[in-house]
Amino acid sequence: MKTGRYTSAMILTYVLLGFSIAHAQENLAQEAYLIFKQHCFNCHGEHGAFTEDLVIEYTALIDNGTVIPGDPDGSEFYRRLIEDTPDKPRMPWRSPPLSEEARDTIRHWIEIGAPNWEVQYDINFITTEILLTESFS
Repeated sequence: MKTGRYTSAMILTYVLLGFSIAHAQENLAQEAYLIFKQHCFNCHGEHGAFTEDLVIEYTALIDNGTVIPGDPDGSEFYRRLIEDTPDKPRMPWRSPPLSEEARDTIRHWIEIGAPNWEVQYDINFITTEILLTESFS
């Protein structure tokens, strides 16, 4: 009986940990999106002045390699937030640089795999009833 309760507790811990990680990733993706919306969309949003160069749309950023999930230093998108690149100036162009906090948020978003800010995570919980009645061996 103790083994079943221990196993149930472990499963619950893993489920809650998974939910916590997914929630943290979703929050970070939303924070990054808000930074883009505030500082980048005027030029690189759907109707921005520089959409021929870059449109900040999640799938496009990943598909064209502008953002390399897990590799902020290899992502041109991130590099252009911190310095001029050989071919292009630092962004936002002709504006003050993003705050260190904003740059750190974007860096961390890329480091954790650049999760999609449009995704709503669906976590299926194990109910208390199942935990108490099921035998896990």
